Amino acid sequence: MTAEIAAPPLVNGSDANTNNNRHTKHIAAVATLPPTYATAAREYFDRGWQPLPLFGGRGITPPGTTGYAGALVSTEDVARWSKSSGVEGLTLRLVGCVGLDVDAYDADKHADKLWAALVDKLGPLPETWLSSSRVGEDDYDGLSGIRLYRLPSEYLPREHEAVWRGNLGPGIDIVRFGHRQVNSWPTVHKRGTRYTWLDQATGELVDGPLPARPEDLPVLPEAWAAELLKPEHPQADKQVTAQRARPKTLPTEQRAAAESWWTPGDPCPAVTKALDGILDALPDNRHDTAVPGMLRLTRLGEQGHRGVLAAITELRDAFIAELDGDPSRTEPPEDEWSRAEAGIYAQLVAQGFTPDQDKGCCGTQALSFAVDMTREHMFFSATPGLAHIRRAAEARMLEPWAVFGAVLARVIAEVPPWVVLPATIGAAASLNTAVLLVGDSSGGKSAAFSCAGEVLPGTTAKLVGAPTGEGLVQSFLTWDKTDKRNVLVDDPRALMFVDEIGQLDAVMSRQGATLGSTFRSAISGAKLGNQNADVTRRRDLAAHSYRLAAVCGAQPHLTGVLLRQDEVDAGTPQRWLFLRAKPATLPNVEPEWPGALAWKPPEFTRTPGLVFAEVALPDEVKAYVKAQRRAAVLEDVSAVDGHLVLTRLKVATALAWLHGERDVSMQWWDLAGLVVDESCAVRDACSKVLSLARAEEDRAKGHGDARRAAGAREAAMEACDSNAELLAATVAKGAHPNAKHGPDKGCTRRCFTRALRNRKGADRECAINRALDLGWIEEAADGHFFKGESWPA
Repeated sequence: MTAEIAAPPLVNGSDANTNNNRHTKHIAAVATLPPTYATAAREYFDRGWQPLPLFGGRGITPPGTTGYAGALVSTEDVARWSKSSGVEGLTLRLVGCVGLDVDAYDADKHADKLWAALVDKLGPLPETWLSSSRVGEDDYDGLSGIRLYRLPSEYLPREHEAVWRGNLGPGIDIVRFGHRQVNSWPTVHKRGTRYTWLDQATGELVDGPLPARPEDLPVLPEAWAAELLKPEHPQADKQVTAQRARPKTLPTEQRAAAESWWTPGDPCPAVTKALDGILDALPDNRHDTAVPGMLRLTRLGEQGHRGVLAAITELRDAFIAELDGDPSRTEPPEDEWSRAEAGIYAQLVAQGFTPDQDKGCCGTQALSFAVDMTREHMFFSATPGLAHIRRAAEARMLEPWAVFGAVLARVIAEVPPWVVLPATIGAAASLNTAVLLVGDSSGGKSAAFSCAGEVLPGTTAKLVGAPTGEGLVQSFLTWDKTDKRNVLVDDPRALMFVDEIGQLDAVMSRQGATLGSTFRSAISGAKLGNQNADVTRRRDLAAHSYRLAAVCGAQPHLTGVLLRQDEVDAGTPQRWLFLRAKPATLPNVEPEWPGALAWKPPEFTRTPGLVFAEVALPDEVKAYVKAQRRAAVLEDVSAVDGHLVLTRLKVATALAWLHGERDVSMQWWDLAGLVVDESCAVRDACSKVLSLARAEEDRAKGHGDARRAAGAREAAMEACDSNAELLAATVAKGAHPNAKHGPDKGCTRRCFTRALRNRKGADRECAINRALDLGWIEEAADGHFFKGESWPA
């Protein structure tokens, strides 16, 4: 399928053939793979390319894979990176090839005039493949992008030597084996457009992996190849000799361990403190500060502290900015950074690893979840409706899983309680559902619930908060003045939202409280109520006569409300769907708000003489359910996994309803499996946080009062609010004595660090997130902060 696009203007009045600026003629929609590293890298690799993942949203590559000493990509590398969290793009490392990167959009560089002069001097270039995030746009100049060529055979022996120019002048850079890579499809540029391949020979755009192999590229003309070399001089010879003597990178298995030490998430207090000290000292002694600093940050990641990837990225960018343009440097700063990586990891390996019992993150209270971006992409790319939910979440800078969980609860709440799952094992099962949104303070739990309300507006179920056990039952009953008793309301459907699990804990912890047992029964649709002698206090709810869909927020270290042993034994956590609330990553440019889904609940009717209407299940699903039941009876199955099959059935049913179908198909069953896998991963991460917290409390104070620890956490939350107010005031000033910017430039994270430096133990990222959530400050696309629309009371 092709579509005509407007031809771009000629550059500098030159002929298209002489300046290698052939007009793009068609867009070829040839891609069949969804745009992720996991699905694209294998195809690139099989065609002979070296695909590297881009981590952290700012283009950082795996350690030891770039520069002249970097190891080549292996099959094992591709498989490992395909499963890694935080992968946000793909870049190609060139072997036996070079790329000419022309940036004609920066008018100050006059790259178009320089390119025309080079063509006049060296001769025209053959048509080749070009990668750019701008091709196909109305204002594309026909020149900008990275052109790929094979090196002439006589130049290949020098590919691993530092004798190449970094650029041919302003706006024309050289991409080669030891310096830079080619950002490629499916990477998304910070402007929000995806990189695309242009075949200059045909004028077609390929929205997919590069179809050509390296050997298919045209050979770079000899005159151009000679121009890419530095002039011969003694310093270059010394550099080549030194380069050959440098140690190679770590083996694949050690590099895999090294990558795991660059932990995702926002920097924790320990990482933030270390980074601030390194950045303060960097201008005075660049190399001798950056290399030990990299080692210090990597050690913190190895010890279990979160946010090392973001800190390393910030340090790398600062290091490159300090060296960039220094005339005394004979090699690009990126090469110097890449070369240092192998030495850093070798030092850490030689020093030995931290024992598991000594690992943790600042008290173990904020351990990051392991994020499976492949699973997330597979799920939210499966249907237009799920993609719509993801776009809505990203437009509001929220976690798609959290918004989906709240949408799922709303879908369940809209269907009558007499619609049930069939009696595959035992009796018919209720579709009542409970969803737990897990994230740090101000992690977006309440916002996700609100966003779901905009995606599915017009919820007709009754919205309730955190009731007592009796209150929960009473929410489905009303007093009949004629019969003098409580009777079922006309519409017994409730959507419960509790923004913090502690509210439920407070109710369940009261002497004589009944919510714990009542809530467990309610999620199963069981009979509820009591037979009090006083008829005015008598409450009676028949099984499957009411619909309850609950959404609750929880910080990881407070999920013990559901995961402590007595609740596990009672079956509480098995009835909850655990989903992550804080985004693992955010797009560089938020998409436009997609609006509400055009959705209405499926219509069900009860057959005369039957109490229930059953959701139909495929025979394969029924067989699986029975097999799992048999295994549970005959084998030792973990208590926390006791209700996974039922939970998956509920999710599959909700997915069918969300997509306008009444019954479960294998498509919805398979997608529900991804949701349950995500839930198990989040639940296990919460269990690990709790286990580490208990171990640390035992080491610090024995078996002290756990409620005092909860009080300390509450105090920390109050301190976070106070720090957020200080940041809001700092931004409102426009500048403060230690700031290095004008009042109209906005504050940076460095400004906030200085503002909080007199507050011992202040968590900068917690304060920033809190101020953002409350609307006291706003973050611009360039990372600067400005005054928000609201203000602290």
